[in-house]
Amino acid sequence: MTLSVKVIRAKPGAVTLAPLGPLDSETYRILDAEIKGALAESVNTLVLDMAGVEFITSSAIGIITRTQAALARKGGELAMINLQPQVKKAFEIMNLIPNLNIFEDEKELDEYLAKVQQRILDGEEGI
Repeated sequence: MTLSVKVIRAKPGAVTLAPLGPLDSETYRILDAEIKGALAESVNTLVLDMAGVEFITSSAIGIITRTQAALARKGGELAMINLQPQVKKAFEIMNLIPNLNIFEDEKELDEYLAKVQQRILDGEEGI
């Protein structure tokens, strides 16, 4: 099976990538290319909408963790939404859940982002 990736540029500096299909040792390169393209565009916030991913391997998880690190180095954020239970379990097995911004859906992500921005407006340090 192949992988397609829908790219959504709703706001400046933010991109949502929505892969559809398995993220395995062959298809992860497609997602990697889309991520590299987004990062080349000065993206500060990258959201991976994982609703269409029913299978993931360590190769794809590696790309996601490297992307998070690359964004963190430039002060950006990676968030994932809509993880299928079996995909979320793969991240749990690798003990990555505490290190990643994973949200149930876009609404939960937006609520989190609103709180972060309000803290900044209130002059509070950190998140």
